[in-house]
Amino acid sequence: MQPPRRIRKLFTGDAPTDREGVRALMEKLAKQGNETGPTDVRLIPQMREAVMERVERTSLRTAAREIGMSPSGLKKFLDGNMPYTKTIHRLRRWYLAHAAEAREELTDEEAFAALRVLVHDLPPGMQAQTVEGMLHCMEQSYTRSRRDIPPWIAEMRARYSLPTG
Repeated sequence: MQPPRRIRKLFTGDAPTDREGVRALMEKLAKQGNETGPTDVRLIPQMREAVMERVERTSLRTAAREIGMSPSGLKKFLDGNMPYTKTIHRLRRWYLAHAAEAREELTDEEAFAALRVLVHDLPPGMQAQTVEGMLHCMEQSYTRSRRDIPPWIAEMRARYSLPTG
């Protein structure tokens, strides 16, 4: 099995063999694991819409408390400001836990965000392996229940550079 594409891109030549080179590579990978990816940014309009609906049903303070941010920060987000990375992570977790429940069909972006939440604290090299295992189990469950495998599963395999199940 090949390592994920983002890890392969780091190697322009041979892998580092000295202790400092390996440490520098590991630090670079760790930093990349904490960065906000393009999927997180594409999910922002959906998260903003869900937060607006929640604020309309409850209040700004209640929604901010649920998400784990200040009411003033939430107001700025609703006004269109780009949130900090940590705030995006909080919004994503809230969105996946609360707002996405009402939807009947999971979008590719929501599935990718959910998988990222589940594997975020694993070392980068283990994230793709873990996602592959989860997707394999899901494919088996859909097959056993005689249901069509959702299209987002194939999309997740492509995003994580995984072989087809």
